Amino acid sequence: MRATLTIDEDVATQLGELREREGIGLDHAVNRLLRLGLRLTSPGGPFHTSPVDLGRPQLTNVDSISSVLEYAEGSEFR
Repeated sequence: MRATLTIDEDVATQLGELREREGIGLDHAVNRLLRLGLRLTSPGGPFHTSPVDLGRPQLTNVDSISSVLEYAEGSEFR
C-alpha cells in the first residue's frame, strides 16, 4: 500500500536517528515502528477485577442526600 504521510519535525528527527543508528531505510523504519505501536494498542485479552470485602456499610439508607451529607460533613454542612 502506498500512502503520503505528513510527519511532525520531532518524529522525523527520531526517525532519522533510528535510520542512521540501524542503517535502515525510511520504509523499513516506519513499518517497524507502526507494528510496535499497533501491538501496544491492541487489547491484551479480557480484563478481570478481584472482589474485595469492604465490610458493612456505615449508612444503610442513602435515599436522603441531606442525611448523607450530615453524616459525611457533620451537622454544619449547610
